Amino acid sequence: MENFTATVEEVIPVLQPGIYPARFAKIEQQHNDNGDFWLWTFVARDGDNDVEITATTSPRITPKTKSGKWLATLLGHPMQIGEAVNFGDVIDTVCQILIIINEAGYSRIEQVMPYPVSKK
Repeated sequence: MENFTATVEEVIPVLQPGIYPARFAKIEQQHNDNGDFWLWTFVARDGDNDVEITATTSPRITPKTKSGKWLATLLGHPMQIGEAVNFGDVIDTVCQILIIINEAGYSRIEQVMPYPVSKK
């Protein structure tokens, strides 16, 4: 075995903890050794910058799964058993995302919330 060196790097979160205005950009079905999952992409507004942040969920939609809760927020109504969802209908939906920093030091989407609407 050859000798080699490596440098330990600092973990830099994509976003600091907090609530950010965002829009849902896309979703992709992915697969790894653990099975199928969905890769969600949101674009958050951080000051003057748009920051892309991704998260994964199970592809199973129930009213209690993360994917079901996020879809309910994006659709604007609770998920109904048997409801068919067209993801194209929610692309570019404006929302808020709650960011936390996980144990490894990375930004994580903890929650997707409705964007507040002015009541005029």
